[in-house]
Amino acid sequence: MPEIRQREVSTTRDDVMDRLLPEMMSISSGRISEPEEIADLVAFLASPRAANITGADHIIDGGMNKIT
Repeated sequence: MPEIRQREVSTTRDDVMDRLLPEMMSISSGRISEPEEIADLVAFLASPRAANITGADHIIDGGMNKIT
């Protein structure tokens, strides 16, 4: 999909991923999550500091609104 949008607006793939895609997906934070952000949560949950966290859902989607 980013490739299609890229051709439509004559811009770079990075512009599409950084600016257009988050807007099209209604992401509140205005950007796609970075892999390092996911890794930070995984590292925290695997650490002793998270020993008392059980059965929780952790959503890392930048506040993306669900389309209904």
